[in-house]
Amino acid sequence: REIERRREEAYRQETARIEAEVERRRREEEQRIRKEEQERIRREKEIVSVREELRSARQGLKCLEEGKRKFPRMDLDCNGSFMIGTRDSVIERVRKNVSFYERRLGELGASE
Repeated sequence: REIERRREEAYRQETARIEAEVERRRREEEQRIRKEEQERIRREKEIVSVREELRSARQGLKCLEEGKRKFPRMDLDCNGSFMIGTRDSVIERVRKNVSFYERRLGELGASE
């Protein structure tokens, strides 16, 4: 009788231990999935942001280059607005920004 009671107690303890381990692993898996989802969302937001920055930089570059054609003797953009610094230095800086954003999209695994 005592041996049977001990076996049942050992069985209950082992069952409780296994259930606790299963629950621990389930929680860990849920946590891992949540983290992956948060990272995916963060990455998607960054991609949207970088694409918007790239679009804006390309528009600015287009305007600067158009201004260079329209107003070859003056440092003006396509709207006839003056800029800080020489137009060529601004164009170079904007080109570097475009390259940076294109590279960043590549690093994020996003196509343009």
